[in-house]
Amino acid sequence: MSQINALRDSMTWFHTTIGLLLCWLMYFMFVTGTTGYFDEEIDSYMTPEIPHHLEATPQQRLQTLYDFGLAHGMASEEWFMNPEYQRGSVVSRIFYRTTDPENPDKMISENVELNSLTGEKVNDVARETAGGYTLYRMHWRLHYVDRDIAYYFIGVVTLFMFIGVVTGIIIHRKIFIDFFTFRPQANGKGWLDFHNLVSVTSLPFQLMISYSGLLFMVTTFLPMIAFGSYNFDVKNTTEVLTKALTVDQSVERSGEPAPLLAPEKLLASIAEHVQLDDIHGIVLQHPGDANATAVVRVYDGFNGARSATKLRFNAVTGEYIDTLPRAVNSAMLFNSVTLDLHEGLFASTDLRWLYFVAGTLGCIMMASGSIYYVRKRRVKIKRGAPVPRSLRNIEATNVAVVLGLLTGISAFFIANRLLPVGMEDRADWEMHCLFLTWLGCFIHAYCRSNDQAWFEQLLFVGIGYLLLPVVSFYTVEQHLFRAIADGNWVFAGTELFALALSAVSFYIAYRLRQNAKHITKHSAKPATKKNTRADNQCAKDAVGATS
Repeated sequence: MSQINALRDSMTWFHTTIGLLLCWLMYFMFVTGTTGYFDEEIDSYMTPEIPHHLEATPQQRLQTLYDFGLAHGMASEEWFMNPEYQRGSVVSRIFYRTTDPENPDKMISENVELNSLTGEKVNDVARETAGGYTLYRMHWRLHYVDRDIAYYFIGVVTLFMFIGVVTGIIIHRKIFIDFFTFRPQANGKGWLDFHNLVSVTSLPFQLMISYSGLLFMVTTFLPMIAFGSYNFDVKNTTEVLTKALTVDQSVERSGEPAPLLAPEKLLASIAEHVQLDDIHGIVLQHPGDANATAVVRVYDGFNGARSATKLRFNAVTGEYIDTLPRAVNSAMLFNSVTLDLHEGLFASTDLRWLYFVAGTLGCIMMASGSIYYVRKRRVKIKRGAPVPRSLRNIEATNVAVVLGLLTGISAFFIANRLLPVGMEDRADWEMHCLFLTWLGCFIHAYCRSNDQAWFEQLLFVGIGYLLLPVVSFYTVEQHLFRAIADGNWVFAGTELFALALSAVSFYIAYRLRQNAKHITKHSAKPATKKNTRADNQCAKDAVGATS
């Protein structure tokens, strides 16, 4: 038993140390990563010129993409057509590469968004915006940081997060009892109970997201294991890995020109073997050649882009060729499914909300852990004694990270509405507004006392998200009331969520102010024999609740 206790003690120290050193970055990763489950909805909100709420059938979407490829992508080796109808927007996407006319050795990538009803390019009519994908990408790419450096750094953080989750499980001897324990006035232990509650509630998600995140990094951090097993022979390793990873086994160009089958005929042939609603995407290989092939990725139960079943068709005749397996072996299938779980691209709207709630609990887990670290050490300081500078710095950083990031994101949305539509580098300046606002929150937190910083930055969050629908009302035609009338629930839902977040922030600020008045009231009371014990307990509870 003593050995078990010693293990738990060492794990407690390790868990606390990791939490203190990395909780702020992990909070940033969780906030930005959680927004990724609605990144396309955020894109829709930030391009109000496009009627995203209008309906477009799978047939319309696929035909629009196919027609665009015929007009612009015939010089490419392949097109990647994504109808995107699972997410409800009118926008579809096509990606292809062509040779740079000025430099034949260089390839130009084209990632085009189209209005599925009109066929026009979204960028021609909508404002330039960083959008939801940029927010989502920051959780592994960071910002203003070299891509390779960010990738390695986030990989290390992900490893320590996984270790932190495992050590958190080990140190909880009474994990189920802790789940039902809440002590809001017990010298700050309410924050520990709250941390335990959200951690246990979202534990399966935390394990999945940290472990699957590591799989994204495995070839970066452990390449020598696979490389060494092939005697460090680059050519041999490349051939083996290409064979293992490649499922499509694309047919080579024949060199004989042949026109592609008309879109409606190819889609009719595909519809004989699969429901168009189930198509995740179509890769059209070697357009204009006799061996042109259409590879159709199909949702068939639980699978995503990586683990989807693929059907191949001759794009010249429409003839069905064969069905390709999800992966060549069980290891590759496990890897694909796990990465799909991490990204959640397969998820329906209801399931993405579940992802969002679990991600939000992860944010709260990081925030409550960092706050409890400060509260636990605050109660040990004698009344009237100065707060150590190191603890004061941690307090200020807690405020700036937990609330300042939320304020920065509100500035990001407001900048989307206020920056001139034709402004150069407009998308970059949306991100600059986010980080400049966040920097201002850091300066504010270090210039104010702890209680003042928490209260005032809660007001910043509330005001920021309250302003969002107000600014939209005066700057764009598709404001909240019109969106509700038009049935544009992606737009309306975004602003209603902003108003709800604003209301929660104002309520918490109100509660903090009430607690502060409670402390002041009891501190001013003269001590008597009758109320000395009650006042001492009240003061002790108040310190634990609000420091």
